[in-house]
Amino acid sequence: FLNKTEALVRKRVAASGLEEALPLFKIDEDLLDKLKKRHKSDTVRVINLIKTLQKTVQDEKNAEPYLIDIGERAERIREMFESRQDGTKQALTELERIIREINEARRTRADKKMDIQSFTIFWILKEAGLSDHEGLSVELSADFASYPNWHCNAEEKRKLKPALYKRLIKTPLKDKLVDVVGRLFNVMDELKRREGA
Repeated sequence: FLNKTEALVRKRVAASGLEEALPLFKIDEDLLDKLKKRHKSDTVRVINLIKTLQKTVQDEKNAEPYLIDIGERAERIREMFESRQDGTKQALTELERIIREINEARRTRADKKMDIQSFTIFWILKEAGLSDHEGLSVELSADFASYPNWHCNAEEKRKLKPALYKRLIKTPLKDKLVDVVGRLFNVMDELKRREGA
């Protein structure tokens, strides 16, 4: 029993030291190839991707708030990986998917030329499974703008919520309404807090 405990402690301490020694990378189209060339170990790549994602989300979430929702998913992957509920290969596959998603989001935002709030809503709806919804995203963004104090005024939030549900009930997301509206409020609330800071 003591040998197992000692081995676990050593492994954890070694991984912690490794985390701090790894360089962070810019998330771009070449990141996954760079990591494959630089690190042969899947575990090292997982740790590096987690650290890179955390830093990117922290640094860029004000300018790119759609990263907030993506960052929350990356955080869940990190928790599952660290608690050994996800294996290294599974964590690596999911993190690579997130990197590709961030790159796709950046390309899509450049193509769509939407304001950041509308695009953030667009991306959350896309992640939830909705397609061809650019107009709906702009309408939902206008709904948030119609209630500018929803984040600190319970009455405005009570009025905003049914407006969002009314628009989304007409979509294929009707079975996921509570989750999708919750994610919208979560990300928009974070965005409002950042604007106020």
